[in-house]
Amino acid sequence: MKLSGRSVLLVSNGDAVSSNIALALAQNGSRLVLMGDENRLREVAGKIANSVMDGGRVEVIQLDMNEERERVFDEAVDKAWKCHGKLDAFVNCYTYEGKLSEPQHLPEDEFGRIVRMNYMSAWFLLKAVSKRMQHFGGSIVLMISIIGMERGLYPGAAAYGSSLAAVNHLVRVESNRLGGVGSDLDPTRLGPDIRNSTTQHGSYSLYLVQWKYILDLENSWILEEDMKRMDAEAWRMFTVELNSMGFH
Repeated sequence: MKLSGRSVLLVSNGDAVSSNIALALAQNGSRLVLMGDENRLREVAGKIANSVMDGGRVEVIQLDMNEERERVFDEAVDKAWKCHGKLDAFVNCYTYEGKLSEPQHLPEDEFGRIVRMNYMSAWFLLKAVSKRMQHFGGSIVLMISIIGMERGLYPGAAAYGSSLAAVNHLVRVESNRLGGVGSDLDPTRLGPDIRNSTTQHGSYSLYLVQWKYILDLENSWILEEDMKRMDAEAWRMFTVELNSMGFH
């Protein structure tokens, strides 16, 4: 797969999975535009610059994912588009779990924040990118946590899970339409959900990961060190996704 010279917009909250995807894209010669919390993504861009020789400049664009005005997202995508003349791919890795609470106890403002940052932001970004890609073609990848696929369900995450399920359904509905105008849209479900635990032996993190083509790993909680070893597999499967959509 040829990624060299491709322009990729990656929307991220600076988590480990999206940061490693960004690094792998840069290592393979892609021209990156990172979008989200500028301070966090500047750190990611710095790590990429220190790790990739001749990786080129990684552009960073500030975007508040809690914003409710569509024009703010459109303006941010316009800036990203102009960084390299156009975008060949858009990858949305951003998710916000929010406060864990049963529906009857979840404050209205927190519910609104969860919906805006998970679903409305994806809607606005998809709209802004696809209306530009229809003239040039390109690939769109929306990543969601496993809970958006009716798996890995846990108490207090009704708002989070249902907002990601809405993103998944959006992909299903829009993939047929966008396929007819030169853009490919596909959901990639790589999580992870993170659960921090403390025992008498110390504190540790567990990661819940669903690999799309490896069914026996669904609903599996794994240790942090195992998660790191699986990063290479995450990247391999991500490139398979892009390759299947014609992003060569």
